[in-house]
Amino acid sequence: MRILAVTVLLALSACAGDEEIEGDEAGECSDGADNDQDAYFDCDDNGCWNSPDCDGGETDTDTDTDSDSDSDADADSDADSDSDTDVDCSDDSNSVFAHVNSIDLSMVLDVDFDEENTFCGFLIDNGVGEDCSMTWTGTAANVVERCRPPERVTMSGTFSRTASTCYARTPTAGGGGAATGEEGIMEQGTWGNTDGDPSGYVSLIMSEDDPGFIETVIGHGIINRWEPNLTSPIANQQYYETDILGETFVRNQTTFNYVFVDPQIFQNCSITYTSTVDFTINP
Repeated sequence: MRILAVTVLLALSACAGDEEIEGDEAGECSDGADNDQDAYFDCDDNGCWNSPDCDGGETDTDTDTDSDSDSDADADSDADSDSDTDVDCSDDSNSVFAHVNSIDLSMVLDVDFDEENTFCGFLIDNGVGEDCSMTWTGTAANVVERCRPPERVTMSGTFSRTASTCYARTPTAGGGGAATGEEGIMEQGTWGNTDGDPSGYVSLIMSEDDPGFIETVIGHGIINRWEPNLTSPIANQQYYETDILGETFVRNQTTFNYVFVDPQIFQNCSITYTSTVDFTINP
């Protein structure tokens, strides 16, 4: 949940009148520097999301660098060497995911502020944070590939944020101000895939270090971005729960439920994030 904690920090800086904002000066969205010291820089920083430098920047970078290089130089060696040797996507009937043909997925994030804390009260009063919840749902009925290692199944369908109470509010003493109709800080800190057609992919990934345990459940908008990007999930069109390792998954299992409670302290304000992952497999 680090990304949410960072966005709260960003909002607090804005409320406190901090003038250092990524992208408020020419060139800051392409200089490779973390100008506002929030652990994000250039197009991964929400201060640059509307910058011309970031209009499709992530896609262009990947297409120009990876696609051309792989197609012209590496395609033959990758296909002949890496793909066959390192990753097996032959739809192995022995895979733990061999019975998986479709999935109905729900991922819920609940955010709870300690309302008795003075600094939490400051965040709430200024419309920065408030108890809220977001829900992502995915329905995927077409298996794209089953591969190993790591043992993984990727399915295509839809994935998007389908419900949220984490919208922006006008500053009001005690919280509960009127909704502004704009995305709230928490929503801005996660990828929602809510614009246009919410087509996407759902991948389940087993742990390589802890056999028998699911490590990652991820919704992603780009087919080959199934591996969680810990530093730029939004730019990589991802929402995921990773390092789960608390629930086993076996062949022919059709249901899965995981709940993780993550208490965090931000400048003496206690914020508790509770993640719930539920899915049903349709053999």
